[in-house]
Parts: sequence; structure tokens; C-alpha cells
Amino acid sequence: MTVRWSNTTIGLAIAAGVLVVVVGAFGMLLATPTPAATNSVQVDLTIAQDPVTGSYAFSPSVLHVPAGAMIELRITNYDPSIHSVDPVYCNVSGTSNGVMEEMGFGMGSMMGHMMRGLAAGAVSHTFTMMSNGWDLNVPIPPAVSAQTPSITEVSFQTHGPGAASWMCEGTMNGAASPMMGTFETS
Repeated sequence: MTVRWSNTTIGLAIAAGVLVVVVGAFGMLLATPTPAATNSVQVDLTIAQDPVTGSYAFSPSVLHVPAGAMIELRITNYDPSIHSVDPVYCNVSGTSNGVMEEMGFGMGSMMGHMMRGLAAGAVSHTFTMMSNGWDLNVPIPPAVSAQTPSITEVSFQTHGPGAASWMCEGTMNGAASPMMGTFETS
């Protein structure tokens, strides 16, 4: 038995094969991941009790990062206290995705969850930078104890070269927080 293919059948088979190859190649192009940005910088900031003064402080107080970098900021807080914070500073602002991730032990069941803010009675400190074009605010939950910290992570893109001040917007014993520092980009 001889099978005879018509020119139309052969043409349709070739067209279908070409279509499969083209669609498959296009699908592979769409599925190919793009390389991650290489200009990402991890910055660690700690809130701990100063053994001399007994007050809590950020360390380091000066952060040097490259201009235009994606910053992955990790804040480790050893202060178990809740401080009075204006409700506007209880919400996250200025991060790359509008949220913070609670990685530590301070929020208990919230560990590993993305959050847009904290309740007014659940803020220990803030990392707030509202100068020189910045609008960045991160409310920081309290530690479970002075030995068991909360760990909060956020990411944000730096601006061009320059410097800005950051501070904690909480009040301690009715007075403005002395916790502040400088954020320098070059």
C-alpha cells in the first residue's frame, strides 16, 4: 500500500511544524529568567543597649552605601520596650514593595510574614528617613526579651550621591528619641 500525500497536506504539515518551533522558541524566550540586579547591598543595623548609658542605640549610626543600589536592610532589635509613636509612623512607606518582613522572634506567630505596618501599641522603634527626597519609614517591633531580638527586613532603592538623616520617631519617657544617624550614598 502506497500512501500519497497531496501538496496541501504536505504544506499544512510543514506549516504546523514551523508554527510549533516558533511558538516553542518564543515560549522559551518568555520563560528564560533575567539575571538579578548585581548592585544589591546587604546592610545590618542593630538596636542594642549601650552598656555605659543604659539607653538603646542604633549601631552603626552612619551607613555608607553605593548610589543607585538596591539595599537589603536587616534591623535586629534587642529592645523589648514599646514606645509611643505617632500613628503615621506605624505604617511602612518607601520600601521597594511597600512591606516589611518580620523574620525574628518579636512578633511570635507573625514570624516570616510580610506586613504593611504595626499597631500603635506594638512599635518599639522606627527607622525613618524623611529628608533630601526620602520618604522611608519602617516600624520596628519589640524584642521578646533583651536576649531574644526581633528581626525586620526591608528593601529599597537608593537615590543618587548625597546624605540624609534618619531617626527613630518614638518617644522615650515623654522625650523625643535621641536615636539617629546618617545615610550616605556615593
